[in-house]
Parts: sequence; structure tokens; C-alpha cells
Amino acid sequence: MSSDDKYTPDMTCCFTGHRDIPRSRYIETGERVKTEILRLYDIGVRRFIAGGALGFDMICSVVTYNLKLYKKDIFLTIALPCKNHDTGWSARDRAQLAALISRADEVIYVSESYERECMFRRNRYMVDRSGYCISYCRKNGGGSFYTVSYAKKRGLIITDISGE
Repeated sequence: MSSDDKYTPDMTCCFTGHRDIPRSRYIETGERVKTEILRLYDIGVRRFIAGGALGFDMICSVVTYNLKLYKKDIFLTIALPCKNHDTGWSARDRAQLAALISRADEVIYVSESYERECMFRRNRYMVDRSGYCISYCRKNGGGSFYTVSYAKKRGLIITDISGE
């Protein structure tokens, strides 16, 4: 049984947000993510899908993993656009992603290799399986804005924690 069969959209939340969150906002952002995950957990959401990008995705993955330590039925999926999508990242960032991948319950690669559409395909993969979305979207353009717009069209319940 795949996780898509086990976790219906009403039991699933995806994350989308910017890569360029100021380091000074990481702790506050992580606390907001934690609060929202726990709120959703209380209404039956168990699967959380993060996109494996720097910034908000990493914050969400770390917070979700930490919550799994005492909420054993939380399921963390990391959906990646393609294998080796971290090419060009710093050694530290690559190591952090590798650690998160090793701790995730499931890792999905929506494409084997990089191609023009793989980021959008990954974002649609996450939204299409979710009933909820926690976002950090402060710009009217780019991948996070596209994903939030797509999530709205699909009828997801969206909580933006960017403070905007």
C-alpha cells in the first residue's frame, strides 16, 4: 500500500514557501509551523509533504521530523523535483538535505533528472495529494506563489504564516 492510498487529502498537508527566509526569522517561522502542524494534527492530519528546497521547506521538514519524535503517527514525505536537485548547493546544505532524506518516512522523486517542468511537477504532486497547505509566501511571483495559487484552485485550506 502506498502512502497515497493510506493518507487521503483530508489527512495530508503540504508546505510551500520561499527559499530566502532571513536567518533571523528561522526560529519564529519554525514555531509558527509547529503550531500549525499541531493544530492540523488535532483534526486528523497525519501526512506532511515537504518539497526538499532550501529555506521554508527545510524548516518544515526539521519541525515535522522533531514532532515525529513524540507524535509517532506523523508521516513525513519529502517530494523532490529530481535526483541530484541539490547540485550546486553548499556542502552544509547538501548534508542537511541528506540527513532529512534519511529520516523521512518516504522520499518521492517526480522526475529522474532535471528538466524545465520538474519543479512545477513536484509542486503539483504535493498539492494534488493534500487538503491543507501551510505556506510562507511574501511575493506575487515565483514557485511558492504559483503553488499557493494552484492550491487555491484545487480548494485546499491554506494557512500563510509569513506574517503578511
